[in-house]
Amino acid sequence: MKAPKVFISHASEDKQRFVVDFATALRKNGIDAWVDQWEIKLGDSLVDKIFEEGIKDMDIFVIVLSKHSIEKPWVREELNASVVKRISKNTKIIPVIIDADIEVPEVLKSTVWVQIKNLDDYASELKSILGAIFDIDEKPAIGSKPAFALPSIQISGLSKSDSLVLKMLGDIVFDNNEEHLSPDQIKIVEGQLELSTEQINESLEILENHYYVKLTQLMGSNFPLVKLTDNGIMIYSENIIEDFKELHFNIVHLIFNEKTWGSFELAKKLECKTILIDALLNRFELANYIKASHCMSGGIQINDLTALGKRYFREVLEGTK
Repeated sequence: MKAPKVFISHASEDKQRFVVDFATALRKNGIDAWVDQWEIKLGDSLVDKIFEEGIKDMDIFVIVLSKHSIEKPWVREELNASVVKRISKNTKIIPVIIDADIEVPEVLKSTVWVQIKNLDDYASELKSILGAIFDIDEKPAIGSKPAFALPSIQISGLSKSDSLVLKMLGDIVFDNNEEHLSPDQIKIVEGQLELSTEQINESLEILENHYYVKLTQLMGSNFPLVKLTDNGIMIYSENIIEDFKELHFNIVHLIFNEKTWGSFELAKKLECKTILIDALLNRFELANYIKASHCMSGGIQINDLTALGKRYFREVLEGTK
């Protein structure tokens, strides 16, 4: 990234009391600060150096306003040039005030400035100036919506809070493509939903009664280890994933028409999570639609389609199922 160029307009009386130290601090922070004593050599043209090399190519103008500079016609000439450049090329101007009780020039009164109260200690003000130069947004990151603002989710047979807990569990499982959730991940769900530990554990027990999760209690932990079952993955997918019916249709098409029989290959072709493909193939196997092998390294391989499966797949593709 190219270092931003910053022209520092100032009075000579402020050079040693502030400007040199300030410009040095800018350069130490990755900014190409332009100060006349560093740039103008013996024999150089002042006009050419300042107005052609200095002001002309700058990205940002820092105007040091002091009891000395506001009386200087030279500084006012630089300021006028910078104002013209800002108007024509949208260049940023940062006024820096280093003396109290001075009159800010009329042309800068609508510009937000920085007031430095202690020339020997201005770390916080420097941070603000650096943020303005690099256009750093210090707004806090946007967090998760509170529970009351989350979309209303109602899964058949579950209360709204149980439905929300299942959705949050599914979100984590699908983000990580891993069916197990640690107690720490359950604690995140507790915080996001603003539910108590007792309420979360109650919902988890109810979800287990519906065979959507399997719980393993852990010693010394407020929450169990949670596994989202195939039933849980499918009920999440059917209720939460947009266009799930279309995805289901495409999976059936690949299995029946193109003989794409490996779960990893199916997931790759459809750009979806293998955890969903595995859950659906397990459901097909349980319904006696397919005969399959479960690989030790993960994944499922279809070996054959049963007569019942062929009929089911045809009905899905014909739109009658």
